[in-house]
Amino acid sequence: MSFNFMALGLATAVSFFGGFFWYSVLFSKPWMKALGIKREDVDGSGLSILRAVSASVVASAATAIGIMVLFSYIQPSSWGLAALFGAGIWFCFSINAMFKMIFWEDRPAILFFIDSGFELFSVVMASLIIYGLS
Repeated sequence: MSFNFMALGLATAVSFFGGFFWYSVLFSKPWMKALGIKREDVDGSGLSILRAVSASVVASAATAIGIMVLFSYIQPSSWGLAALFGAGIWFCFSINAMFKMIFWEDRPAILFFIDSGFELFSVVMASLIIYGLS
């Protein structure tokens, strides 16, 4: 198995910046409404941006590493298969955990769709980047 640092860095960056765009531009208002918060609540919450950014980067890198390991065994032979495997990873791992938590935490369904939609984007993009740079 070869470890591609460029693919790791790019997949992590796309996930991080994609998340920024997803949650601050595309779905900011419905996401905050589903959580029952306002922008002022976030600004005055004492949330450590450094800690949140670090956690996002580590989680994105861990996902990219997992995809690299998986792809070293299954070796997708096309862009379509790489995207399909990414969607399969999302379906088997990401969406299931999120689906359970929506019910356990009694959260609105829209939150599930916003969050799981981003995870699908993130995992498929990481899969395509890793395939393309391998």
